Amino acid sequence: MGEWLDPCHLSDAAAHVLLPTWREIKFSLASATLVVALYCLLTKAWEGTAMAFGDRRGRRGVGVDKSGLLVGGDGAKRGSIRAERRGSSVDLDEMGCQYSICLDLLAARNLVGANLNGTSDPYAVLTCGSQKRFSSVAPGTRNPLWGEQFHFVADELPVNVEIAIYDWDIIWKSTSLGRVVLSISSTGSEEPHWRSLDRASGQVYVQIATKAIAPDSSEGALIAADNARASRRRSGGLGGGDGGGGGGGGFGERGATEVRQKPGPLQTIFNLPPDEIVLHSFSCALERSFLYHGRMYVSTHSICFHSNVFAKHLKIVLPYEDVHEVRRSQHALINPAITIVLKAGCGGHGVPPLGYKDGKVMYKFASFWNRNHTYRVLTRSHKNFLAAEEAHALDERQQSILREAAHGFPLLSSRHLAGGSYLSAEAVIEAAKTPPRPRAPAPVATRPFLNESVLIDLFERSMTCTAQTFFTVLLSNDSDFTGRYRATRKDTELKMEPWHTTEEYGGLLRRTTFRTICTSPMCPPDSAITDWQHVTLSTDEKTLTLESIQQAHDVPFGSYFEVQGRWVVQTVGEAECKVFVKTGVNFKKWCVMQSKIKASAIAEFKADAQTWINLATEEIQAAARRGETGTGGGRSIGAGSSSSSTVTSSASFSFSSGYASSAPTASVGA
Repeated sequence: MGEWLDPCHLSDAAAHVLLPTWREIKFSLASATLVVALYCLLTKAWEGTAMAFGDRRGRRGVGVDKSGLLVGGDGAKRGSIRAERRGSSVDLDEMGCQYSICLDLLAARNLVGANLNGTSDPYAVLTCGSQKRFSSVAPGTRNPLWGEQFHFVADELPVNVEIAIYDWDIIWKSTSLGRVVLSISSTGSEEPHWRSLDRASGQVYVQIATKAIAPDSSEGALIAADNARASRRRSGGLGGGDGGGGGGGGFGERGATEVRQKPGPLQTIFNLPPDEIVLHSFSCALERSFLYHGRMYVSTHSICFHSNVFAKHLKIVLPYEDVHEVRRSQHALINPAITIVLKAGCGGHGVPPLGYKDGKVMYKFASFWNRNHTYRVLTRSHKNFLAAEEAHALDERQQSILREAAHGFPLLSSRHLAGGSYLSAEAVIEAAKTPPRPRAPAPVATRPFLNESVLIDLFERSMTCTAQTFFTVLLSNDSDFTGRYRATRKDTELKMEPWHTTEEYGGLLRRTTFRTICTSPMCPPDSAITDWQHVTLSTDEKTLTLESIQQAHDVPFGSYFEVQGRWVVQTVGEAECKVFVKTGVNFKKWCVMQSKIKASAIAEFKADAQTWINLATEEIQAAARRGETGTGGGRSIGAGSSSSSTVTSSASFSFSSGYASSAPTASVGA
């Protein structure tokens, strides 16, 4: 018994039990080496297979993932509206015109429940040719409300637009909830319609507007410049910026010299052109209900992100030309983040984005080692890209002027000298540094300022004045009526711009901004209002039409609707007129509270209009007693026409160059 209690014997026994034998060590090392070798072989084999498969699918212009999460193909290399417009190098003058397609994805209903609780997390993937857009994710619902707009460009009609609905899953691949193909064969605007999906249940609510883009229009010129830039990018003419580039390239008779180099992550992961190189890369995470950790790559033309968490591949390519703003933000209040806001109509690229205000979408990235450094890099790269685009546009203008002068064509517009002479080469270059003056448009009929279909009659009232006196006393710059009216409404921060002529609508136009009190419990105490006002005078100078469009900024669904009003003042006697008041709510997007917003806005507009008429009647009577009802000198309403009256430039109706806006304004709370 004492032998077992000996300390030496106990230590030997413990060592024999706890320490592995030499045989066990050799076996463990051999096993580990075999596992590492097998892992390396399988990884290389998988990467080679994925690249080859991606190249084959990329040449066909589609992605790898059926749900659209993996972007591929020539049209998706940039993942942006303009980049996809640049997919064809056909000149606009040869093809005649292109077509702009504006699709409003408003809502969906009765979708298939893909989650265990019977709901879904739906998002939409919209495809038009090689152009692909992603909507935001509506969590936990079978009846999502999107209200998002997407822009496409087609070379010819008819064209098909596919809308595929998927259920977003944190780990697994997205589940298809159905799809529908829309055929667009003509230009024009359609009313919103419910479209049935190819499943047992499910419909989407969409509205489509299509218009032709002429080559000589501003939009056609923009697309032509984009096509030319894309052709230069494919040939390596637009270099890689700070990091060099893949090809030398040029516009001479000799072909561009191709420099072969090892593909980088932008080529192997995102299938971007060879001249796209990584300038900076950062470790970060894409914000969703779950943080998808990955890596952000910054190049001269785009911001890319790749994540592979739980075998869920996420690839995002954000071209700088689609980026509206780069902002600092926070994730979960304590984690510094960066938010990249895209322009309205661009949609998401590669992964469903997050919703943002005014029809924009955004991506939020967090978990940076140094958020502020990354923010400075992104903002600097974005500014450099915009500066390079502006310099390239200037170079294009110079080249165009030189080609025009070399072929003996007279330099027209602001570059044409009297007597048919020509500018020198130095003068041509100097003239190109300033943008050309816009050509005077051909006389065309002006379009209506308001949407006639939404206006309803409120009331009519008689007043003891003419239409000219009505404007002079109540709306001119010399009148103090506006101050009293605003004081009655308790509006603040009133800012008014002077009148200016408008060829688009005829007559005069101006903008007014102020803050007004909101009475709805869903609104803040006060809201900022922008009021566009348009005034015309008939040819017989007896009918004055004042139209207004009011946009609320701080109320729920404020960007979805606008309150429109029309005041028609008709002179019926030497000192008598009738005032007809109409109003309506024009919805730019569908929303769930549409009927509530319409009823509330019309009721408040009517109450304010009656207050305005009562104060205006007292002001007219006081002005008549003071003898101040004559017309004031100044600027006359320009020639043109509107939906209700034709304007003349007769000098008999004139007013001061600015005026204080005094049209009634509703507290447009939701």
